[in-house]
Amino acid sequence: ITLSIMVSGGMVKTLLLLISMLVPPSAQEKFHDEPEADARARYAVIAEAVAGEVGGDMRLARYLLTVAKHESSFTRAVHSGAKKGDALRSWGLFQIMCGRFPISRVPGTKYKAHEIVGVDIAATKRATKAAAVHLKRAIRRCKGVPLCVFRGYGGVSRTYSPKVKARLLARVRTYRRLETKKTHDDKNERDAK
Repeated sequence: ITLSIMVSGGMVKTLLLLISMLVPPSAQEKFHDEPEADARARYAVIAEAVAGEVGGDMRLARYLLTVAKHESSFTRAVHSGAKKGDALRSWGLFQIMCGRFPISRVPGTKYKAHEIVGVDIAATKRATKAAAVHLKRAIRRCKGVPLCVFRGYGGVSRTYSPKVKARLLARVRTYRRLETKKTHDDKNERDAK
């Protein structure tokens, strides 16, 4: 048990570092009307939820962080559920398309839409688990190729507009940026294989 806590604690620190690479807390205060200290506390909740879901799988962690970055920019308004995307059908940090109603079912899970929004740890864990279900499926189907994974997660068809292609390629660039950030957890993952 002690080893798993140590690994999880190391993973949380690593994820916080990666989140800070994507969105410095000062950007939250400047652009999203959230004090830096509040943003840092919320990022810790996100990192804990992701670490708990991925169980040491840094590849899945990077995919989750990339999706959160591009779907919600880690903003409190989206994380809390105050803002929704896709004509009010996409919910939470990972903007999972569920439907317009709070009681709409989250695809692939036992959750309802209102259960995957909120900045508390329980809601963030549910949102992370829901996003991971879809990402794991896409990773398997696509053999881990980022462009294919992001197309699968976003439900993008084979033919798509230049605007959609640009969004997908931006996600790939973010994922690659996180991938190039070598971490202590990467070494532990390689050693375990």
